[in-house]
Amino acid sequence: MSPDSARARAKAATRQAVLAAARKLFEAEGYEAATIRGIAAAAGLSTGAVFASFEDKAALYSAVYGHPPVSPEQGRAYMLELTAIRAGSAA
Repeated sequence: MSPDSARARAKAATRQAVLAAARKLFEAEGYEAATIRGIAAAAGLSTGAVFASFEDKAALYSAVYGHPPVSPEQGRAYMLELTAIRAGSAA
């Protein structure tokens, strides 16, 4: 096994650990309350390890959920819009 492939596997494992810990904390605490420090601790890593894989908390959230974080107000507006769309298609 080459050092490069071992390094790539270690980096991928770190990224997966961070993603799993972030998902758990985002779901338990919400975006605002979850911190990079808390995510790193939950993954058993340093904050530097988290920042080596993700630019910031918003980038981490986007990697977990596939979209940027939204405020509660934006979330409510999206839900109202979705409800209206669904009601229109059911009519």
